[in-house]
Order: sequence, then structure tokens, then C-alpha cells
Amino acid sequence: MKQIQANSKNTLVLGRQGENLARQVVFDLSDWMSEYGQGLAELIAQRPGDTAPYPAAAVQEGSTLVWTLTAADVERPRGGCCELRYYVGEALVKSRIWQTYVEPAMDTPAGEAPPAPEQAWFEQVLTAGDGAKASAEAAADAQAKAENARQSAENARDRAETAAIKQPYPSAETGTWWVWDADTASYADSGAPIADQPRVVRVTGAELTLTLANNTETRCADPVTSLTIQGFAAGDEGRAEQWGLVFTASAEGITVTVPDTLIWAVAEPVFTAGSTYWLSVVPLGGKYLAAWTEVPDES
Repeated sequence: MKQIQANSKNTLVLGRQGENLARQVVFDLSDWMSEYGQGLAELIAQRPGDTAPYPAAAVQEGSTLVWTLTAADVERPRGGCCELRYYVGEALVKSRIWQTYVEPAMDTPAGEAPPAPEQAWFEQVLTAGDGAKASAEAAADAQAKAENARQSAENARDRAETAAIKQPYPSAETGTWWVWDADTASYADSGAPIADQPRVVRVTGAELTLTLANNTETRCADPVTSLTIQGFAAGDEGRAEQWGLVFTASAEGITVTVPDTLIWAVAEPVFTAGSTYWLSVVPLGGKYLAAWTEVPDES
């Protein structure tokens, strides 16, 4: 079946008088859908010599409306017109009129006149309307499912980002690892003992310049205003390398300087005045990978 694309041309040539189910006129609705959202389209047509339009038997298929031309549509030759209408809910939001043209055919022997087009069109329009309604309901259901999936993905992403920032930390008070509990949004004692617990070194002062010792947790006894990490000392051969640092930012804030070889595991941290942080560093090729977490007050 030949298809006629209803584009910017003002006149649609519908075929020759008397043809039946030989051509389809295809109307593209995608621009209107993008501008106004999901809706329903209808088509009315007026044949040459008619005083009023009739509802054309057109079916909406996704982003197109297809008008299959019957003998009744092209019964009368020469110029007519059709109008495409687009509804969102009860509102008519867009419409457009095309001129139509039917080429005349030679006379045929006299006989019984074809039935009035309205009889067949009425049943076809009802069927098309039911199908369009079902399509609209399916589209709304799919949109709801897509929104639920998007929300679930965002929640999962937020939980993953929080878990990445809220790293486990060893508690000197309990001798165990404390881990972030996403359900309670707080740290909880995992009960797992700190195996091969590192040495602890305490340093004092508000302005510190440190080279961190391997397999050692350096703890700053005083609130720190300026912290410069110069580097990381080598450890015992055959033992896994890890450097730890615990410090509290002063009430006035803190300035932290690290070597170019250090890479933050998540994002470069912003240390809040008055908060305590635990920093854990491990080797990564020729560089060092640092994870940090804010340590809650256990008192």
C-alpha cells in the first residue's frame, strides 16, 4: 500500500476517484508530542461538495496517525480538505489543515450507490479510539514504572556514595572496627577485632609537618590549624604497607597540604572545624591512595 507523508506541503493528493484501500496518509506527531506531551490525535475530512466534515477513520500508532483511504474518502473528485487535531486530556492544544485533492476517474456504469461513508467510519473510529485509549494507559503505566526505576537507582547511588565516604575506622576504646550502618545513618561496632593493630604515635602542636611512619597510627593530641604531610616512610620488608593519621580540626578551621603523589579515594575532602578525622593511606603503584572518614564522638 502506498504511503503519503503529510509534511509541509499544503496539498495532499489522495489518489484517484473510486480507489479503495490503495493508499495511506501518515501524519507525524512527534514534534507535537515533544512540545505538549502524551496525547491523542484525531482527523476530520471534508470531501469536495460536502457542506460539513466527517470523522476520518485514522488510527494512532505510536508517534504517527495513519489514515487508510477508502472508496468513500475519494468518492468525489477535485479539492477538499482535512484537519489534524491533537488533544492532551480534554484540551485541544494543536491543529493543522491540509488541502486535499482527488483525481477524477472515468464514469462507471450506473448502479447502486455506495453506502454512506459515515456508517463504516463510525465503527472504525470507535475501534481506533479504544486502541488509542489502551495505548495511552500503557504509556502512562510505563512512565510510572520508569519513574520508580529512576528513583530506586538514585537511592542506590546515594547509598553507594555515602558508603564510599563513610569508611570503617578502628576504635581505640573498643579495639574493634566500627562500620557505617546505612539503615540507622550512624556508625556501629562490628565486633571485628583490629588484627595486627598498628603502633600508635602521639604528636602535639597546632601546626604540624609530618612524614607518616609505616604501620603506625599517628594521633594528633591537640586541635590542628595547619597540617602538612610531607611523605610516607617505608615499612618492614614483607609486611603490608599502611599509614594512619587521626586529627581534629581546630575551631578556627584547618589547612591541609598533601604531596602530589597522594590520590583521594572518593573526592577531595572538606574538613569541618571542630570535627575529628581518620585518614588511611595505602600504596598504589608509584602513588598513594587515601581514604578518610569523620570519626563520631564516642563519649
